Amino acid sequence: MAYDSSRQFKVFIHTSETPSKAGALGMSTGLFTAPGNYARREELLALASVLRKHSATYASHIRDEANHVFEAVREAISIGESAGVRVQIAHLKLSGTDNWGDVPSLLSLISEARERGVELFCDQYPYTAGPNPLRNLLPRLGAGGSSGSHAPAATGWRGAGARTG
Repeated sequence: MAYDSSRQFKVFIHTSETPSKAGALGMSTGLFTAPGNYARREELLALASVLRKHSATYASHIRDEANHVFEAVREAISIGESAGVRVQIAHLKLSGTDNWGDVPSLLSLISEARERGVELFCDQYPYTAGPNPLRNLLPRLGAGGSSGSHAPAATGWRGAGARTG
C-alpha cells in the first residue's frame, strides 16, 4: 500500500471491489510485516468502505503484538468504528513477558468497543510458542537447502509452520 498517486489508489479500490462482488466474506490485512506495514489509515478506511458495501469483514493481522499492541488494537477498532464494518483481529496476543500481565486491560479495550456497538471479534491460537518471530529475525546464513530457506541445516528440522502474526 502507500500509493504514490491517486490513480494507483483508485486502481487499488477498484480491484478490491472484485472479490467482494464475487462473494468474498471479507479481506485481510497483514500490517505486521512488509509491505502491509506501510499501509496508511486512509487506505485502510477506503478498503473498509468497500467491505461495508458488501457486508464483508475487515480482518487484520495488527501492526504490533508486543509493546505497542494497545495502539494496534485501537487502530483496528477505529477502522471498524469509522467505516461501520465488522472487525476480526487475527491471533490476538501480548508478546513478550513484560506484557503478559496486561491481558485484562486489553480485553477491557475490546469490551468497551463492543459496548459502543463495534462488531469486533478476535481469535487466538492454542500454541505456547511458534517459530515465526525468530525465523524473521535470523539472517539467511547457514540455511539448509536453498538460499531462500530459513530452516537450519540441522537434520530433521522441518519447521512447524506455526505463525504468531
